Amino acid sequence: MREAICVHLYGDGSRNNRLRAEYIYCDRANECSAYKQGRCLCVTYPFSSRCPVGNVESVDGGTKRSKMFTRVKDCAKSAPYYGALRYSSNLKIVRIGDDAVLSLSYVSLKIENGDLKVNGPWESGSKILFIPKEILTADNILKVCECKPMALMGGEIESYQKDEVPMFLRQLRKLFPEIYTELIVKSPVQENKMPYFVGKRAKLLTLKPNCKYKTRYGSFFFDGKYAYFDNYDTAFKPFLKCGNMSAKVEITNDTVVTVSDNEQVLEMTEFV
Repeated sequence: MREAICVHLYGDGSRNNRLRAEYIYCDRANECSAYKQGRCLCVTYPFSSRCPVGNVESVDGGTKRSKMFTRVKDCAKSAPYYGALRYSSNLKIVRIGDDAVLSLSYVSLKIENGDLKVNGPWESGSKILFIPKEILTADNILKVCECKPMALMGGEIESYQKDEVPMFLRQLRKLFPEIYTELIVKSPVQENKMPYFVGKRAKLLTLKPNCKYKTRYGSFFFDGKYAYFDNYDTAFKPFLKCGNMSAKVEITNDTVVTVSDNEQVLEMTEFV
């Protein structure tokens, strides 16, 4: 019997937004680099495509008046894997054993006659594609790095070379170091394409813990759960005349900060 690896609930049970439970199954989860980080490209996310390796089964919970509503909701929430995985738009390449899944914006991907084809977003192909070991070569990866997709109305989509490719190369170097090394030998210029995250906004819980961050209220130390301010700069102090004020703030999944150092960003970081 198959074992699900995650389940999420969607919809509030209203007439136009029926409740549904989506169960994710994957036979190769234990080989997946995303799964090991608590991430999965099969999790439903607006405007995203699903990983072709896993599959999703949806269970209709109907409206709040339906007998199935409570049954489907309780069954999902009682599962040990409820909400276990989250989607991450930050994942550009995922390692599954010796194979890979590419997930890139601004381009379409397809395999044709044993070669990887990387074209503009308006051509046939997919945003997310399974790449078997024999196709995962430095020559094919170079096509990803050198592509310059064009917008529908003309002009290069500059965000691809500026954001997508540097992020892709950063993850490739970690997940497939041998292929990355071979790629740099073939095209040394690719080594200079490093992502620049400073100024981007991201969820604090997905950034690097045990380091300092900055806000308009001063700098703070983040330990992975709380933010500690030594000098909390705010006009709302408990006394009219007093010295520096320290603060301990619990961080939630919705807490967002501006990245001030590239080293603060992890593979699991979620940008907003």
